[in-house]
Amino acid sequence: MEDYTQVTRVHSRPHDAIIYDEDIHIWTDGSAKDNGADGCSAGSAWVSTLQLSDKVSLAGAVLSNNVAEVAAVVPCLLAWRNAHIVVHTDSTFVLGLLKGGLLAMEQDGWGDAPRHMSRGPPTPLLQLMLYLL
Repeated sequence: MEDYTQVTRVHSRPHDAIIYDEDIHIWTDGSAKDNGADGCSAGSAWVSTLQLSDKVSLAGAVLSNNVAEVAAVVPCLLAWRNAHIVVHTDSTFVLGLLKGGLLAMEQDGWGDAPRHMSRGPPTPLLQLMLYLL
């Protein structure tokens, strides 16, 4: 696992206004074996400052490391719908999504959604992530 040097905020609080006693920090990771192949196996995990954590083995038609990375963030967004969340991730893919990539894909009608995220647009996992954000 790489160092978690990339951090992005979910919600509107500026970086210098993060309140470490009030914000919920989550650390996420996902991985895949045989990335993108029919026999791919993948999993996701997350931990939080609230001493809550979870891990899952993923199943689906198309799995990849990026699917696993997104699948690690989505349950946290579901769990803390109205909280200020700080996401710590080593995934440049997830960071790109959170920093405007999801909005850009939606504006383009999901036609530029990564093919490995679904058998074709629209991409339900990415749409769910955008909805939760």
